[in-house]
Amino acid sequence: MIGHALSMAIESSNLSPTDTASTPTATAPREGSATDRPPTLRGIEARNNAADVRRSAAASQAPGASPVEPYGSGKTAGQIRNEVEQRTAAAAAGAAAPAEPAAVRPDPVAAFAKDHLRRQARQGFEASNRLFEKAAQSTSGSSPEINRFLSHAKSYARILQALSEGKPAVAPETAGNVLSSPTVFAGPADALMVKLVNHGVSQALDSSRLTSSASVTESTDAAQELRRHAQEMKDDSRRIMESVAANYPATATRPQAAGSGTPAAGQGNESVTMLIQEARELLQILDQIGD
Repeated sequence: MIGHALSMAIESSNLSPTDTASTPTATAPREGSATDRPPTLRGIEARNNAADVRRSAAASQAPGASPVEPYGSGKTAGQIRNEVEQRTAAAAAGAAAPAEPAAVRPDPVAAFAKDHLRRQARQGFEASNRLFEKAAQSTSGSSPEINRFLSHAKSYARILQALSEGKPAVAPETAGNVLSSPTVFAGPADALMVKLVNHGVSQALDSSRLTSSASVTESTDAAQELRRHAQEMKDDSRRIMESVAANYPATATRPQAAGSGTPAAGQGNESVTMLIQEARELLQILDQIGD
């Protein structure tokens, strides 16, 4: 149950868009509102079209937009000619000025997919947390290795959820001890590092499941092949963690960028460092359980 709960947290982390904390979603309804339902592509396109209409209406009211006076305005030809010349000059001056950047329209398909991925990820983390609670109740009085595995698995899943949602993560076994750096990715490298760590942990979990399978204890050729494959996954998981630990700098050597609250370029994230530490603990415990 613990391994399955941890696998659900990893899958939910992989579902979460990596720009969750930095990209606002204008189409997402307010949490808990009566309209809290996935937006449709048609609805997103309708909002885009409405925005186009509003921009066109505003542009039509700009100075010089309509240089022709309506018939019967009561103005002389000279007055109309002077006003037309003034409007033409104003329009030319405006055209010479640098144009403001056009508003970026949200991609309906991207907005639709991101919203559903966020919802699926949130549901997966909620289900994972429920399984961890059940596991804590059923493992009462178990071996020290199982209790340690549960503790580190919960910490790993909690950090993953915080990274996915851009929320502060709490240090393992220390209630209220919030990490000093924000749990948002400093860049694409952090997101890739989390995926690599997740892959390493998943390999270790799959290897442990294969090893504990009843069919692997048989003496058939298929059972021997499964045992060989399980050992390969276990070795691969170890290599991944050793490489990650060697290439991701320690948090203490990576001060935050001045005034930004986020790690500077080339530096890392405290939450990612903690995730790596938890992953290495999990692999060590799995080795002890398997022996």
